Amino acid sequence: DKIQPPANCSPHLIVEEQEVRSILRAVDPRKAAGPDGISGQVLKDCADQLAGVFTRIFNRSLSQSTIPSCLKASTIVPLPKKFPINNLNDYRPVALTPIIMKCFGN
Repeated sequence: DKIQPPANCSPHLIVEEQEVRSILRAVDPRKAAGPDGISGQVLKDCADQLAGVFTRIFNRSLSQSTIPSCLKASTIVPLPKKFPINNLNDYRPVALTPIIMKCFGN
């Protein structure tokens, strides 16, 4: 599952720990947890402790052009489109992905 960097992208991208810390501190604490069960509140509250770990994961992902499979998982949750709910078409699917993957995208 290699990812190909865009042609105009430097192959030697480095993520700095301070960047990751800032992104984690800015996470919406109300954000729903993905399949990993890590809530936005935990990421925000523990930004200082987690920044180093996630910086290493992000940099390894960039250098190896891979994304850990645990960050690619998602949970599909049906949410009502309207009320009253009379049949399955009254729901829409929403994919909950790990919040940290959204942070990596930033």
